[in-house]
Amino acid sequence: MWRNEVSARQLREMLPDVALRMETECIRQDLSNLGVLFVHRKTPKSAAFEIQMSPNHIMRIEPTDRANHAISEWFTFHHENHGDQMRITTSMRCFVSIKKIDGSDEDNYSLTIHENTIESVMRCAIYNYKHVRGVDLNPISRSTSRKKNK
Repeated sequence: MWRNEVSARQLREMLPDVALRMETECIRQDLSNLGVLFVHRKTPKSAAFEIQMSPNHIMRIEPTDRANHAISEWFTFHHENHGDQMRITTSMRCFVSIKKIDGSDEDNYSLTIHENTIESVMRCAIYNYKHVRGVDLNPISRSTSRKKNK
């Protein structure tokens, strides 16, 4: 019997909610591995991560792109030819907003970033915020947070 294989792209189109959960879990694991203090926020059609920053800021990262049924996508897939081999790579397009805790709206800053990893997204946002607002932000690590609470 003839069997048609389903591609990753077709699966993503057929099950966008499952794809969002899987991609979000990949980013959650990356943030955990970085050791930063974050909160995961989710809705049925999107997700976001809020990362605690010092001094007194929050960086919110959410996917920019929307897929089937207006469900968010974190990753963009790129097909690259390398001689006889086809290689698939990914990148992320994210909307990043930075807010000063107890600050005014003038302290807020937002931008869209296209990078390969969540760490690169964070570094790019931190660099841009320092350039525009003159404030050097650093993510709060889980270990630093535990020490303060003792």
